Amino acid sequence: MRYVITESQLDLIRRYDILKNLIDESFDVITQQDDICGYTFYDFIQEVKWQVSDHSEELKIGKVSYLHSLIELNFYEEIKEFYNGFMEENCKDGFDNDEYYSSILQNN
Repeated sequence: MRYVITESQLDLIRRYDILKNLIDESFDVITQQDDICGYTFYDFIQEVKWQVSDHSEELKIGKVSYLHSLIELNFYEEIKEFYNGFMEENCKDGFDNDEYYSSILQNN
């Protein structure tokens, strides 16, 4: 069976791959910070969004709010898993179970 991929679909796949790579790079940058163990999940996901936003020209997405929405809608679970795993392994005081973040989402 042959599949035909249009140019716009190919562009979407490329953008997704770039976005995933930028998120992975943001994990590396953020986890090098001295105060990482003090981050709540909300703080962490916000920092990921802004780290990726610094490279938005690679994605050719003009609006930062749109980029932040893409990250949250498509990578929320992956970011949450990384955060929880990192906090369990590296932070003695435990980690935020994202109740704070969930309450913010419900209030908006």
